[in-house]
Amino acid sequence: MLSHAIESEAARALSPKIAWPTIVFSLVLLTVQVGLLALGIGGAVSPWWLTLPLGICSYLGYTPAHEAIHRNIVRSRRFDPMNRLIGWWGALMTGMTWPLLLRTHLAHHQHTNAPDDPDLFVQGSLPRLFALAALSIVTNLVPIPVWTLLFGQNAPNLGYLDGWKVMSAREWRQHQIVHGIMCVIVWTLVLSGYGPAAFALYVIPATIGRLLMGIFLSWLPHRPFITGDRYALASLRRARWLSLASVGHSLHLVHHLWPRVPFYRYAALYRALAPVLHERGVRIR
Repeated sequence: MLSHAIESEAARALSPKIAWPTIVFSLVLLTVQVGLLALGIGGAVSPWWLTLPLGICSYLGYTPAHEAIHRNIVRSRRFDPMNRLIGWWGALMTGMTWPLLLRTHLAHHQHTNAPDDPDLFVQGSLPRLFALAALSIVTNLVPIPVWTLLFGQNAPNLGYLDGWKVMSAREWRQHQIVHGIMCVIVWTLVLSGYGPAAFALYVIPATIGRLLMGIFLSWLPHRPFITGDRYALASLRRARWLSLASVGHSLHLVHHLWPRVPFYRYAALYRALAPVLHERGVRIR
C-alpha cells in the first residue's frame, strides 16, 4: 500500500490540467504534414520524395492521439471536442478511425498481453510485423462489409478487423462508414489516374506510421508479452536513441502503471518511481 501511495503522489504531481507541450507538438506536426501534402499535391516536389517524411509524421501523430485517448491534453471535459479532434487527425493519418483507436487502446490497457488484448496480433517475430504492414497496404483499403461477407465475424488475425468486440454498435457503424469513405476516396483517385500520388502521399505513409507504431509502441515494449503482474506488463529501456525513436515509450511500463501522466513526463515519472520499481524487481535495460 505504501508503494502505491508513493506512485500515486508522484503521478498526480506530474499530471497537468493542460498539457501545453502536447498542444504545441500537435500544432507543429499538423503544420509540417499540411505543408508536405501541399508540396506534393501542388507538384512542387515529387510525391515519392515525401512518402518517408509523411510516414514519420503519421507515426508521430499517434502520440497526440494517444494522449487524447487518455484525456491527457486537457483534463476538463468541456474540452473533450479538442481531444477528439486531435484523436481523429492522428487516426486518419494512419489509415484508422478515432473509435477504433480509442476502444482498442483502452481495451489494451484493460487486458494487457492477455488473449483479449486487441494489440496481441503484433506478437511474433519482427519480420512478421513487416509482412503484416506490407499486406495492410491493400487489406486496409478493403471496406469492412467485404471482410464480413467473406469471413463473417471471424476475420483473419491481420490487425483490428475484430474491433467490433470492443466498440459499441454506434461506434462500429461510425468506424465502418468513415473507413468505407476512406477506401472509396483512395480507389476513386486510383481509377481517375491519381493512384501513384494517392499511394505516395497517403496510403504508404499511413502504412509506415502503423508499422512504426507496431514496432516501437506495441511489439518492443511488451515482449515477451507477460500477463498478470502489473510491474511486468511492459519494459523499461533507458537508451537515449530508443527514447527518441519511441517518443518516450521506451519507458512504456510507467505509462501502464499511471496512464494519466503525459508522454513528455515519462522520464520524470520513472525517476520518481525508481525506488519502488527496483524494490519490485523490475528489469531495467
